Amino acid sequence: MAVKLVTEQTKTLTSGRFSDSLAPPSLLTKDTTIGELPAHRYQVGVNTVVAQVEKTLRLYPILPGVIVTQHDRMVNVISRRRFFEILGTRYGVAVFLKRPIEIMIRHAEEPLILPGTCLIDEAVHEALQRETILAYEPILMDFQTHGFQLLDIYTLLLAQSQLFATLQQELQPRRGGGGGGTPATATAVSTCKTGRSTAFSCPIRRPLFRSMVSPTT
Repeated sequence: MAVKLVTEQTKTLTSGRFSDSLAPPSLLTKDTTIGELPAHRYQVGVNTVVAQVEKTLRLYPILPGVIVTQHDRMVNVISRRRFFEILGTRYGVAVFLKRPIEIMIRHAEEPLILPGTCLIDEAVHEALQRETILAYEPILMDFQTHGFQLLDIYTLLLAQSQLFATLQQELQPRRGGGGGGTPATATAVSTCKTGRSTAFSCPIRRPLFRSMVSPTT
């Protein structure tokens, strides 16, 4: 049974949008959305044993965390940092390792959920508005009918950095000509610097996942 579970998880990890690289696409524009960045869809059910999740996270260091589901519905997310932090507490291994992950996610914070259509600079702004300890936690991207995926904050910040560099190049005077980039480009650079846009169009979803998990008797 354990071998079958590992095989199922490995197929989930290596199919679709799972990537062995955190690097964003080389060509980014101010209209690039977070849904176009490398992301991860590692998911387990609430009854999955914590030891199995630990094994997978150690096997795939690139994974920023795990999405926990119940009856095909997202229940919560636990990041890599928080997962090993809980296991590392006194008696953490004894309490959680052989029990369902449903028990552990009760100690996890609510994830930041953003639509896959959210622009890069808007996502950065929302991510960094969180409490300091949570600012670098992964973002849960909602693709509506296509489910959820986890976006590593490192990938997001790297994408913003590349976008800023691209926009700066567009502002440089062209060879043999005068002047800089267009006003629209200048505005985009300013937006990228501040992490905010004047027309904020990235709604934040407030999850109600705590009520979705039945209490364990």
